[in-house]
Amino acid sequence: MSIKPTKRDLHSQETKRRIVEAAKELFAEYGFESVGVKDIAEKAGVTTGALYYHFKNKDDIFIAVFTYNDELFLKSAEEFKTSTDPMG
Repeated sequence: MSIKPTKRDLHSQETKRRIVEAAKELFAEYGFESVGVKDIAEKAGVTTGALYYHFKNKDDIFIAVFTYNDELFLKSAEEFKTSTDPMG
C-alpha cells in the first residue's frame, strides 16, 4: 500500500528543490564562501525562515546540493548502462 503525499508534502518538496537549485547555481557562479543564506533564499523565492525550516545552515544546503548532483549522476549512469543507443 502506497501513501499518497499531501499537498503540504508536495509544497515542502518543491520548496526544498527550489532552494537546492538556487544554491547550486549561486555556488557554481560565486563560490561557496561568497554566497549567503539570504542570497539563496532570495534566488529561490523563499523567506530565510522557510530556508531554515528545511535546512539547518549553509553547510546543510551544500550537502543537499552535492547529494542532488550525485543522484542525477547515478541516474544518468544507469540510463546509459541500459541504453541501446550507441551514442548514449
